[in-house]
Amino acid sequence: MHLGYANGGLIQRKFPDLCHAVAQKLEDCRKRRFDTLRQVVDAARFEDPPPTLHDLSRRLGFQNSSTLRAWFRDETNRLLEARAFHAQKETAKLRATLVSILRGESAPSLNCVARQLNLSVSNLAEKCPDFCRTVRSRYLRRQKQRTHELEQLLNVCRIAKRLHAKGRIPTETRIMGSLSKGSLKQWGAVRRAVKNARRILGLP
Repeated sequence: MHLGYANGGLIQRKFPDLCHAVAQKLEDCRKRRFDTLRQVVDAARFEDPPPTLHDLSRRLGFQNSSTLRAWFRDETNRLLEARAFHAQKETAKLRATLVSILRGESAPSLNCVARQLNLSVSNLAEKCPDFCRTVRSRYLRRQKQRTHELEQLLNVCRIAKRLHAKGRIPTETRIMGSLSKGSLKQWGAVRRAVKNARRILGLP
């Protein structure tokens, strides 16, 4: 001991009032620290976003959250409720954004949507699995449509070039007459393909 005594018991017998005062001061410090910790834990639920129990525990110098849960059960319960409510709000905002994306004319891939939202595909799928299925399905349909339109354009270009090589003007009527009946079912796509083919050939 720094004071030259073999153990604390001798000091307590020799200076009982002083030892009591020191013990009381230490107890007061412990209570103040405990109350300060309680206030910090309780205030954490108002942060945006509310921290996880693990992050809050590490911030306060604890290795895990078990101590906070044992000391401040009510406060940590409120923090968990705040995190759950915040997660619900974020999911609602995310779903609203996805709805606006689905209402657009473009049909982006799920990877593109995830990048736009600064999320991983797995995280997005976990939060909104139904929307992810819709995005995937819409993207695949659009890709299939684009592939079909490209094939249609190539086919129309071949017909237009063949007519042009024979000295015949590749008009819309002549090109249409050379197409199969199945192709003509996609009337709008065929007309766009004819228009693009004539532009490629430099025809008005």
